[in-house]
Amino acid sequence: MKKIVLLLSMLVLLMSVVTACAPAAPTVAADSQPEAQPSGDTPSQEEVTLKFACWSDTIGTPEAVQTNLIDPFTAKTGIKVELEILPWGEYWTKLQALSATGNMPDVYCMSAAYAWEYADKKMAMNLQSWFDRDFNADDYFMPVTEFGWIRYPDSAGDLYAVPFRWVLGGLFYNKDLFDAAGVAYPTDDWTYDDMLAAAQELTKDGDGDGKTDVWGMFVQPDHILYDPMVAANGGSVLDPANKKCNLTEPAALESLQWIVDAVYTHEVSPPPGLVGAEEGQFKAGVFPSGRVAMVVDGSYNIATWKDLPFGWDVVSQPAGSAGKAVYGGPDSFSIASGTQHPDEAWQFVSHFISPEVQYKYDVVGIGAVPFLKAAAFDEKFLTSDGLPEHFKLLVDSNPYIRFTDFGNRWMEWRISIMTNELAVAMLGEAEPQEAAESACTSIGQILWK
Repeated sequence: MKKIVLLLSMLVLLMSVVTACAPAAPTVAADSQPEAQPSGDTPSQEEVTLKFACWSDTIGTPEAVQTNLIDPFTAKTGIKVELEILPWGEYWTKLQALSATGNMPDVYCMSAAYAWEYADKKMAMNLQSWFDRDFNADDYFMPVTEFGWIRYPDSAGDLYAVPFRWVLGGLFYNKDLFDAAGVAYPTDDWTYDDMLAAAQELTKDGDGDGKTDVWGMFVQPDHILYDPMVAANGGSVLDPANKKCNLTEPAALESLQWIVDAVYTHEVSPPPGLVGAEEGQFKAGVFPSGRVAMVVDGSYNIATWKDLPFGWDVVSQPAGSAGKAVYGGPDSFSIASGTQHPDEAWQFVSHFISPEVQYKYDVVGIGAVPFLKAAAFDEKFLTSDGLPEHFKLLVDSNPYIRFTDFGNRWMEWRISIMTNELAVAMLGEAEPQEAAESACTSIGQILWK
């Protein structure tokens, strides 16, 4: 029973950070996809109402979106917009249902976890020609489109979603704990070995009762820490064609062993059972507990961490033996392939990536980065209320984005199967090699079918 509860708790932890479930469909050729055909920027003379849907905590409250985005857009174009915001799980379930009945919203928010599938199923329109016509790619963070699986059929393909913001991973650290231990803060050129060495100095039994009171770090084989670590060590979770599991390759095994050793050999990271307990040190969350000095996590956590009762900051993810690799990817907009108002829908999408909106940082959201480079590097943004002092280090790490191997049925093979299989190693019930082999067997049974 404890194992089941633990696996579920780890699954919840991972799903809470996905800013990206749909059954698989047969792969189709890219040139058979519906493609947007630009016909000009002039608003339609007839009254048009677009349906726009998104999941919560992505573009702000319904009131803020209506006031700051929709109302100005309507005043400018005459195009009305009906907004619907739903919780994450309910949102994707409803989109599937609406697709089956031919009633998809004209414009809808898209996560990298689903973008490839929606393009493959012809639920999303090819937006490349419109983007090329209206925008200069050099003005935007285009690498997040290549590793964010919003291109189809591969990273060199066409855009089937356009980002309005992106998020990424970072090494968050508790300054108070570092100060108390007399340990120097992390720097942007740290390696994972540097992180481990600092964690060993930071882990403490403060009251001498034989139990750890302060942990140097928290690690788990999730897609924010583990997948980029594998890339930083010269490997990948899947092969370049995303058709073969590579978890049994040296770089992946080395990375998993490092994480397991942090828990059981070096004892600098709390064991899964302790983290998964309903009561105890971490009931408020791992990093928010104030008992963990370092954690590699997503920048979107900044929105909920900004008021923590201790000093903290962030640097980019550490480097591995082959260099630096960083988790990161976009939150985007897609246009339904069956929309009756493609031109108006594109006007609405392009509105979100225009300077007019990209400089509205309350719309982009705390912890996310505007898609427009000029807005992201604007001093007003970098010093926005709630952002840590060194947030710019995260923005500057965009060239190292490797993201994670999303693609087809990611929520199934990565978040469910791979998480559960590797959790067995984290429980100390299997060696990393055994857990990796089991994971690859299970992944191979569903991958790209």
